[in-house]
Amino acid sequence: MSAASNRRWRFTQYATTIGHFILPSPFTLKTREQFPSHPSFPSGFSSEIAPKCCRFCRPGPMTSFFMDELFGFTRTVVKARYALLTPDGFVPSQLPGWKNATAFVHISPAMGARFSQWVITFGKNGAGRGNTGGLEFFVYVLEGPCRTEIGGKRTNLAPGSFVFVPPHTEFQFSGAEESCRLLVFQKKFEPCGAKIPNALIGNQHKVPGRPFLGNEDARLQTLLPDEPAWDMAVNIFTYRPGATLPFVETHVMEHGLLMLKGQGVYRLDADWHPVRAGDVIWMGPYCPQWFVAMGKTPASYIYYKDVNRAPMLPDTAFGTIQTQR
Repeated sequence: MSAASNRRWRFTQYATTIGHFILPSPFTLKTREQFPSHPSFPSGFSSEIAPKCCRFCRPGPMTSFFMDELFGFTRTVVKARYALLTPDGFVPSQLPGWKNATAFVHISPAMGARFSQWVITFGKNGAGRGNTGGLEFFVYVLEGPCRTEIGGKRTNLAPGSFVFVPPHTEFQFSGAEESCRLLVFQKKFEPCGAKIPNALIGNQHKVPGRPFLGNEDARLQTLLPDEPAWDMAVNIFTYRPGATLPFVETHVMEHGLLMLKGQGVYRLDADWHPVRAGDVIWMGPYCPQWFVAMGKTPASYIYYKDVNRAPMLPDTAFGTIQTQR
């Protein structure tokens, strides 16, 4: 047996024994995918969790033996009260009104949600147009410049720009460079009285991040007005490494979330999941939820929630108010 073969054989025996590399256990495979950049291990491992006692743990032919490729492993999970969707399983599609554009529909009523969340990736000369009808849209620019036209007014958009398009409004997105990406939250508008929010265009870089419940390491950017006329909110949460949500939240509000950068662990219901940039999470009403940022860089996510409506409210002296659910 050659020296190289001997090293591979001993690596296999060691890995099979400890379960860190070869065995298709959930911890093994989540660990492998969660830390993609460490130079000392196949496809990337964290030096903090990978074993330090094996001198044979170095890049080599064993890379191809990881179980996600061989056994169809994925971190994606869809349950009744929540879903975690990872990029390895995203499937492209086409949507009416969008040309030279690829859509990835991540969250929809087919899952049990009461809103939709999708990402549009433009090709050359990509564009989208339509009328919101009884829906409202929130559009966030993930990558690349483009422009929008709402009510006859054109506005140039850059990464970090966001657009709220109210119901019964004509909209257009065009002038996109190839690979421009838009995140879209879409829901049915639920009026509260006669006032309907106006269109709104802004940029996250002009929105201050405020300490969440006094925690300087967890900062919240509120992108939409918190006023009774608005029935949706979209926020960006940024955590320094090691920062957490201060408690396990359990509430009537529903969430759609996209990890923008960094990594961490999300508690969803009674389960804990490693998450990283690009992951999508749906959280149904009353799903217990909690997050901790891990690694050496900040973690950030953008998320939607339904707000400012009673869960069940019949006609009152103040007028007809539609139910939230």
